[in-house]
Amino acid sequence: MTKATFAAGCFWSVELLFQRVVGVSKTRVGYTNGTVENPTYRQVCSGKTGCAEAVELEYDPEKVTYNQLLSLFWSKHDPTTLNRQGNDVGTQYRSGIYYHNEEQKNEAIASKEKEQSKYKDPISTEILPAGVFYPAESEHQQYLVCLFLFFSFFIFNNNNNNNNNNNNNNNNNNNNNNNNNNNNNNNNNNNNNNNNNNNNNNNNNNNNNNNNNNNNNNSI
Repeated sequence: MTKATFAAGCFWSVELLFQRVVGVSKTRVGYTNGTVENPTYRQVCSGKTGCAEAVELEYDPEKVTYNQLLSLFWSKHDPTTLNRQGNDVGTQYRSGIYYHNEEQKNEAIASKEKEQSKYKDPISTEILPAGVFYPAESEHQQYLVCLFLFFSFFIFNNNNNNNNNNNNNNNNNNNNNNNNNNNNNNNNNNNNNNNNNNNNNNNNNNNNNNNNNNNNNNSI
């Protein structure tokens, strides 16, 4: 495996870019090419350490070339803005290629000259030997991947809760429908019973009336 080190603004998104590359086996974010040993994130953000936020990666040259990594590096940021990327301002956000051997140095220089033809303003990217790399605190490592997994888990749980609520609502609706049907059936049965009773009473009354009439006729 071969090492490569790049600085292109906030190291979170730069790391995510290289994590997705086939042939890159390992990435870590940290601080390099400064004047303070083993600095903290707070110290680097003060702009007083001279360190750049950078990504150190290990890659297999048989699967991805250094030139391909350089192309990704240039595509990730605006190399013409000195000590700034977007809203991130400070020397720690500078653009830099830190080479680990002469071959990387030569390829970086040639790549920068080629890239310059795309811009009117001069490219401010520094090309220097890779200094001591100090890994950033653990909470900064794989930050965007961890954030994505957290929100994915959160959304998944919310969806499950919503599905459970929908199932409960459906069950409640079914229970209400069943109760309503039972009530309707009971009401129908009661009505039928009442009707039958009324019919029986009417029949009995009619029979009684007929008997009375017969009796009256016999008397006459």
